[in-house]
Amino acid sequence: MRIGIVHPAFLHRGGAENLTLWLASGLAQRGHAVTLFAAGLALDQWPEIDLAAVRTVELSDHRDDFWHEPSRSRQHGRIIAEHGADADVLVCGIHPAHLWLSQALAVMPRPPASVLYCQEPRRKYYYMWTDRPTVAYVESGRRTLPFHDWLANGIRYRRRASRLSKIPLARWYDRRKLARLERIVANSRFTAHNASRVWRRRVEVCYPGVPVPAAVTAPNPADRTGVAVLTGWEVAKNPMGVLGTINEVVHHFGRRDIPFTLTGRNIRPEYEAYLRDHDLSAVVSLRDYISEEEKIALLRQARLCLFIPFAEPFGLVPVEAMLHHTPVIAADHGGPSEVVVDGKTGRLVDVFAPREVARAVVELYDDANLLAEYGSAGERRAREEFSLDALLDRFELQLRAACDEHVATRTA
Repeated sequence: MRIGIVHPAFLHRGGAENLTLWLASGLAQRGHAVTLFAAGLALDQWPEIDLAAVRTVELSDHRDDFWHEPSRSRQHGRIIAEHGADADVLVCGIHPAHLWLSQALAVMPRPPASVLYCQEPRRKYYYMWTDRPTVAYVESGRRTLPFHDWLANGIRYRRRASRLSKIPLARWYDRRKLARLERIVANSRFTAHNASRVWRRRVEVCYPGVPVPAAVTAPNPADRTGVAVLTGWEVAKNPMGVLGTINEVVHHFGRRDIPFTLTGRNIRPEYEAYLRDHDLSAVVSLRDYISEEEKIALLRQARLCLFIPFAEPFGLVPVEAMLHHTPVIAADHGGPSEVVVDGKTGRLVDVFAPREVARAVVELYDDANLLAEYGSAGERRAREEFSLDALLDRFELQLRAACDEHVATRTA
């Protein structure tokens, strides 16, 4: 197949960027002709991904500005239409790539099949659906998280903003553009449910996958140490829950012997002050940006991986941890709850209850037999269900189905 893939930009490493490049490279290696469209192509940041067979087309600079998006979509759409005219199928991912692809389809004399591979509907527009667990927590009156007011104020701000003319207009524009795309595919059942409610469309599920390392002998949990937290400091990643968990581990359960490594750029000064004020600095190692090699080394040496974001659409970190025999304590909702099997490859916990999360950490940390059992089961599950080859198999089926439906519609 001749496949065009549209992504906003490849200017920094991130889950969506990694996944898109893995897809492009994998499809090209399977013999498909792949063209990658993006407004910014700093592909030297991914030296480990073979993109030699992938054709690239750079669009103009990408800036997220609602009022100028229509003119930018027209400009990008013309370029995509010109260079993707011979494609069998055009695919797009996160906002605003679907706006650009929609515009391209509008100006193409014979538009090809089109697919949106949805990471999640845009939270800024659809928070009542995408962030419903967080909304429910705030509305319940619970105050179990540190920095609770930040979370509550954020929800109140979004509620007020949703009544302004810009947000309803943005939703209307978003749905109008999306109507041109023939097939919507989501990265989890959680995302599919949200997307189907937001866009009132049928949504298929195609779980992501990651490159699988060579099989290694399962390590002895006794030779590993610490808890790895690789989620970053954005509010949606629940850093307040992570800090609250560490505080409970140290002060409620009295475990100063469990070290935590937290990664991510731009930690807020208030979080650093929380660590100092609660006497947690000695058990926490803060690391800024880490390379792919450093991430793998961290996952291999940790006894546990903690992944408890709010309403995460999927989350590649649990899969990567499981591939290295590292059990995962994950959120009991969203995409992570579809990756981690509670009581078999890790534990699912209430992300709004730091003491419950801390209890899971403490109970698992010293149980070498259970760690080994979870680690082996997780590694098998990750290889079988969430490998890059498994993703490519699923994605090719979705693309062929989209092409078949497109041909059937045109000949009807």
